[in-house]
Amino acid sequence: MNISTEQLDNHAVRLTVEIDESTFEEAKRQTVRTIAGKLNIPGFRKGKAPALVVTRYVGEAYILDETIEALGQKLYKQALEDSKIEPAAPGSMEDFKLEPPTFIYTVPLAPTVTLSDYRAIRVDYVAPVVGDEEVEAELRGLQREFAETVVSEEAAAVEDRITCDLHSFFVEIDAEADAEADADVDADADVHDRKEEPYVHRHGAVINLLEGADEPLAPGFSANVIGAKAGDVRTFRITMPTDDPKINPDIAGRTIEFVVSIEQVEKVVLPEVDDALAVKISQRYNWDEAFDDIVNADDDEIAELDDADDEELEIQLEEIEAEIEAAKEQLEDEAAERGLEISGIPDVRPLTLEEVRVRLKESVAKRTDTQARESYANKVLEQIITSAQVAFNEASVEAEIDDMVEDLKERLRQNRLDIDTYLKQTGRGIEDIRGDYREPAGKFLRRSLVVREFANAEKLGVSQEELQARFIQVLGEIGQDAINQLGIMRDERFVNNMANNLLSQKIEARAIAIGKGEAPDLSTPITLVLEDSPAHEEVAADQSKG
Repeated sequence: MNISTEQLDNHAVRLTVEIDESTFEEAKRQTVRTIAGKLNIPGFRKGKAPALVVTRYVGEAYILDETIEALGQKLYKQALEDSKIEPAAPGSMEDFKLEPPTFIYTVPLAPTVTLSDYRAIRVDYVAPVVGDEEVEAELRGLQREFAETVVSEEAAAVEDRITCDLHSFFVEIDAEADAEADADVDADADVHDRKEEPYVHRHGAVINLLEGADEPLAPGFSANVIGAKAGDVRTFRITMPTDDPKINPDIAGRTIEFVVSIEQVEKVVLPEVDDALAVKISQRYNWDEAFDDIVNADDDEIAELDDADDEELEIQLEEIEAEIEAAKEQLEDEAAERGLEISGIPDVRPLTLEEVRVRLKESVAKRTDTQARESYANKVLEQIITSAQVAFNEASVEAEIDDMVEDLKERLRQNRLDIDTYLKQTGRGIEDIRGDYREPAGKFLRRSLVVREFANAEKLGVSQEELQARFIQVLGEIGQDAINQLGIMRDERFVNNMANNLLSQKIEARAIAIGKGEAPDLSTPITLVLEDSPAHEEVAADQSKG
């Protein structure tokens, strides 16, 4: 068997396999024997008819076609192995030549990635600074949580709260249709009969009509609802911006039609921002300070306690207990003055307003830092991705599109829709949907390939010990009963997601280190645990046995 390969422009290879005449003839004889065993030819028992009779009965062309099909499959597998070709998808037989017997295949190649000198990439990092404005915005959010409301017959205004039935759908509109979009809306149509892809559906939704950074659902949502009264229905469309980092990239640039049925309008009366509000916040979120902090000792006082004899130590401990009891009584008196009922006071006290502000600043700083690190890592990874050389066949893109279509079907099923009805109602075909997905599928494929190669190059992976530690953490978060009830550890997808999430954290941390010029030396390889790797399958199998 002679094998030759020819590289094609579309990241595919033409595989030519030539065999000798005797091998082909033996394959034909085997085909005749196989056919004879399946046929009932008059005058012969099944499988006993001579080869010449079988050939005349079914025809020489049929024998040839069956031989090419059977032998072609066998030769294809052997040729791939011998030539060490890794296909992205099943290949196809392009041609067959009889003299000499030659099989010609087209094979889509598995994607390849060549990374640049990515460790030389540097990106300026600006640490986020949390100021009073961010803290006060957070405090306003907590203030609204403890607000009182008064039902109003007036039209909704900024800062009001509405209760509504909210339905929304992704809609496809072009420039010409956009100008007439509102006129085309059928106000009498039942939103539950609509078949467009849903966005948010919620009955009895409670929404605060805020503006700016606090605006709900989409930029311009509040403006479209303001002025409505109970019983009104507002239908409007909003195209999600493409330049707002807070907008999910999956919906950026897409147009959403909202149908908002107002059930109730309420005026919001915010509580005063004072220590009384701080007490409520402390109680709801278990924010408190231990009474021990009231009597924190400095180093000299600790030294005195160490040097004290038993009698002196007992006296000092009694004094400390007296201070704690006095603090409790003071707290009870303050609570009574504020009209609060506190019983069974533990050895803790609620935070004051200023202490709440400090706690909020710490919380906002932590969240902001997490967001900044994620954004910074993405900038570094984007440079790594852009500078990499990536090649893949269209078959790999088609596989990604298949996954995206399956995701769409699942989202539709969750809203009691099926893909056929959805296509009929939208007047589109499945190829139209696949066409929409082609560009994002290509971008996602490129990114995932480069990031995976980056993880390999950096020897990043997730060990069995790390998986076990993460499982123990999950166990503490949701409890053993919930894990048993949900069958989590028997669900391979859960283990896959847990491993991949841990790996993503390592990738993010390494990208940050590279961008800052602080990457560690590559000296200790770690087994990479990915969704489709044998090591990960073994982890999943072991976990499922429990």
